[in-house]
Amino acid sequence: MKGREAALTVAALAIGGIAGYMFGGGMHAREYALTAARPPASEPVRVRAAAAAMVDAEEFNEFAGTVQSRRVVQVSPQVMGRVREITVAAGDRVRAGQTLVVLDDQELQARVKQAEESVRAADAAAKAAEAGVEAARAAVRLAELELERQKATYAAGATPKAALDQAETALRTAAAALESANEQAKAAVRNRDAAVQNLDASRVMLSYTKIRAPMDGVAVDKYAEVGDIAVPGRPLLTIQSDIELRFEAPVSEACARRISVGMPAIVRVDAAGKSWDAVVQEIVPAMDPNSRSFLVRTNLPEPAGLKPGMFGRLRFACAPGRTLAIPSGAVIRRGQIELAFVASGGAARLRIIRTGRTIADRVEILSGLAAGEEVVLDPPANLRDGDPISVQTGGGGGKPPAEGTEE
Repeated sequence: MKGREAALTVAALAIGGIAGYMFGGGMHAREYALTAARPPASEPVRVRAAAAAMVDAEEFNEFAGTVQSRRVVQVSPQVMGRVREITVAAGDRVRAGQTLVVLDDQELQARVKQAEESVRAADAAAKAAEAGVEAARAAVRLAELELERQKATYAAGATPKAALDQAETALRTAAAALESANEQAKAAVRNRDAAVQNLDASRVMLSYTKIRAPMDGVAVDKYAEVGDIAVPGRPLLTIQSDIELRFEAPVSEACARRISVGMPAIVRVDAAGKSWDAVVQEIVPAMDPNSRSFLVRTNLPEPAGLKPGMFGRLRFACAPGRTLAIPSGAVIRRGQIELAFVASGGAARLRIIRTGRTIADRVEILSGLAAGEEVVLDPPANLRDGDPISVQTGGGGGKPPAEGTEE
């Protein structure tokens, strides 16, 4: 009967020790004797040990964000007209140059025809003016020949002075007519050029009735239906690239001050079940006054399988720091309890600890150990609290790592 009471007392003390750790907050000074009733081993157990030491550990922060397309284009008409046809729906893939929307073009077709008629008339007028120039040139040549003949006969005394004067007057008149014909021809050419330009402009306006995709992408929004009046500047569709992607996240004011363009980051997209190494590419300098945050954009090196609008998280080191850590091989997990053997006075003492982040091959110690205390690495399965131990030298045991380094 007394033996049973003793066993119950030991169990109560063990449970009380755990409760005291969980609720008393003093676990760094407690040692957890899981096998208090078992006598310690007689022969020392050979073990390796390493010291708990302060290491560099950057403070990482996560911010929720969204996958966004680098290129988003709102397709708007350049001329007013009634929508006659929409060839795509939201979600359809489009190719650059593909016709997306067709507007009614009857009025512009009429303008083109009228411009074509104007060009033909102006061209005919220009040709007639050129013919007039040629006729005026011929008249000048005849007047010049007649003047030369009159000069010769007048010199021989066969022609009166009046005939010579008349020939000179005829030449001046022909020259004036040629000058006038040249001016008319130039005006006709200008009119023809203006008519051609008007025709080109009318044809360009007509081409605007067929609205084409500016790039490869996906139609994500449609704002018009057949029969609606399309107005310049009012979007009909939104096209976005699903290949050129980036990640955007609002970052707190305090953390945004510590990051810079080119800084490494990690993007995690839960829907894709993947993480990507990324680089901060843009920090929008304008702060959102409501959330007190700055918009940070990173690249997505391998966007396969991602879609704009997917939720994700942006993670990067917001600030450097230092923390206490031990090699991960020294941590023992039994259920929800984390333990470590401490080499103390030639014996292994089981200690309740609480761990935090994983830092390379080490584990952060939140409580239960102090800097400089040696912990047993990869403790044997038969090692018990209070067993005598012999710490092997070399192999990373015994000496703590250099200050500020990770083992």
